[in-house]
Amino acid sequence: MLLCPKCKKPLEKRLNTFRCEDGHSYDIAKEGYVNLLLPNKKNSLLPGDNKEMVSAREQFLNKDYYAPLKDEISNYINSHYNKELSLLDAGCGTGYYSIHIKEKYQYVMRILGIDISKFAVQKAAKKDKDDLFCVSSMFDLPTEDKCFDVILNIFSPKANESFKRVLKDDGILIQVMPGENHLIELKEILYKDRVYKNDVEYEYEGFNLKDKMEVSYSIKVNKDDLMHLFTMTPYLYKTKIEDIKALDDINDLDITIDFIVAIWGK
Repeated sequence: MLLCPKCKKPLEKRLNTFRCEDGHSYDIAKEGYVNLLLPNKKNSLLPGDNKEMVSAREQFLNKDYYAPLKDEISNYINSHYNKELSLLDAGCGTGYYSIHIKEKYQYVMRILGIDISKFAVQKAAKKDKDDLFCVSSMFDLPTEDKCFDVILNIFSPKANESFKRVLKDDGILIQVMPGENHLIELKEILYKDRVYKNDVEYEYEGFNLKDKMEVSYSIKVNKDDLMHLFTMTPYLYKTKIEDIKALDDINDLDITIDFIVAIWGK
């Protein structure tokens, strides 16, 4: 399934190394993941989410605030498939969604998790020793053509061409994006005099919309979890320090969770 990111030839696992016939080799880290991100594909020294963001995301998700979302995806897959599946978790993070989906799936499921953040992949690989997690770019996927039944694209960039190449002709792409009211109360605190609602776009170049679901509910978070939520989002980099201080006075907050789950076919 894996291809060498340098020469695009198949990789074979030999003890604790992946190697291609041209002699390019990639060691498997002690946590169980493999780094297939070439230096010239990095946009920084340590691309993707840093340690702080990954830690915040794990602490927040471990409270299962987003459990209804992973259950919705699990139920959809179980209701539409009754065979062995291969699943690409593109932008896998710590594996919160795909590992749960595999556990709930009624048949065999094989996962390949891809993320550009080494810190996120480390945590995912520690949790799931039976599947493979790689540091790589989803825009240059190190896999063969048409090898996945399902692709998860949860709060991650659209890698249209890569996804079309690796998805089977009868496969599905499950995209999760924020609904118009997602985290609206948090944004009202952070950003004054701005439009708070998200624009929802039902377009994915090269794919046709097959189905869609909305997962909406409210959660109450305490001060610590509110900061974890803030830190795991892009708001961390977009918010002025003086605006972040507005969160200091909040002990708990009711927040709207609003997800759109779009199912796409080729």
